[in-house]
Amino acid sequence: KRVIKGNTYAAQVLPLSAQMELQMAEKESERQKKRIAAEQRRKKQAEQKRSLTPEPVEGRRHIDIQTELYLEELTDAVQESAVETQTDPMLDRPPTPKFVPSKSGKDAECQIEDGDLFDFDFEVQPILEVIVGKTLEQAMLEVCVFRGKKKIFLK
Repeated sequence: KRVIKGNTYAAQVLPLSAQMELQMAEKESERQKKRIAAEQRRKKQAEQKRSLTPEPVEGRRHIDIQTELYLEELTDAVQESAVETQTDPMLDRPPTPKFVPSKSGKDAECQIEDGDLFDFDFEVQPILEVIVGKTLEQAMLEVCVFRGKKKIFLK
């Protein structure tokens, strides 16, 4: 019997009579193959027995020759040739210079005198005074409110 691995839900189960017919057909095909093989062997032996060319006349002999369109020399030795090359010794190469991009456009100048630019300390001082003053005022209000609530809780 044959062992089948895996899912066999889709396998078609043949009835016993069909299995017997299948076995008979397999045996018949095997017999047919054997008959054909035996016939081929008989033919081969018969061809080997009879020679395709007659025996050579006395003083001559049969040899294999080339019958192709282009003749070529058949030899056992392979053609060889030797070639030599020599490379130059490696020379020390100077280091590659750093890349400097070429200038594009026109150069322009301007002169800046003292006092022309933004003076941070002078410009920021009024803004800083307002921010610090508002922060202190807010803090004082919060302290007063906290003390007022504290007096209410103590009473």
